[in-house]
Amino acid sequence: MVMPIADDLLRRGMIKYEMFANITTSKTNQGKMREVYKALQSGGTPLKAAFYRILLKNERVLVINLAAEFVDRHRAELIQRVRMVMPIADDLLRRGMIYPEVYSNIQTANTSQDQMRELYKAVQSGGPEVKSAFYRILLKQEPHLVINLEDAVGDGEDGLNIGESSSGSIALEGPALPPASNILPGTGRKPAALASDEESVGKITYYTNNHLGKGADGIVFRGYFLCDDANKRPAAVKRIELAKQSSADREVALLLQLDDNPHVVRYFCTEKDGQFLYIAIELCAASLDKV
Repeated sequence: MVMPIADDLLRRGMIKYEMFANITTSKTNQGKMREVYKALQSGGTPLKAAFYRILLKNERVLVINLAAEFVDRHRAELIQRVRMVMPIADDLLRRGMIYPEVYSNIQTANTSQDQMRELYKAVQSGGPEVKSAFYRILLKQEPHLVINLEDAVGDGEDGLNIGESSSGSIALEGPALPPASNILPGTGRKPAALASDEESVGKITYYTNNHLGKGADGIVFRGYFLCDDANKRPAAVKRIELAKQSSADREVALLLQLDDNPHVVRYFCTEKDGQFLYIAIELCAASLDKV
């Protein structure tokens, strides 16, 4: 279904005719999709948003399922960073996707993070259709946040990243935080001077000489989680060998399951390089034996 998508993008003036010609003359679906992707990468947020809407029309089931996966994977970042919570809740209520009592719980929550926690309860219980609707509304209300998250995982391997399947068809590959009293002001992703033991992977930075301890299957270091380009949060960073990824996946799943519990530390994110997985969670002030 690549050409109907390209036709629609051309008709909307979102791609130039030369790009369309390159797509048309490509001999395989994979080649056509690569040309579409070149246009997407150069077109910025409006083009990517338009592409998503066209793809939803042409590949609805695929997009619904993978949009739902995006919502699950980015729960931590979305709860922390979404600010237009009530407009999103308004739209979901108007579509009959959430109940009035759920809307009331969202409305009376104290912070945007608490509002997003309540919203996520409804979204997660509603299944792929509700998650996909939430994604579409989020794309309308906060498109730059959605695109930022998708771009951020382009080098990683999750998110709603548009690509191609082995069969040649279109494919999309795909924390709740307490009030931010311990957010540290930052000056961006690259400080003027780096500590000699400082290592960074995606949104996670840790210090190899600052061990906090050893957990199951990994070593825990002091570090921080980059909320955005201006703020970072102290974090305990667990480094796990890629060979033990299944163990790391179980740990993250448990952290997400318990994320609403006020007595459990917040999960921030997971990153990966060629050798290790890194799990960042909220840094505690003391260990249990000191409490």
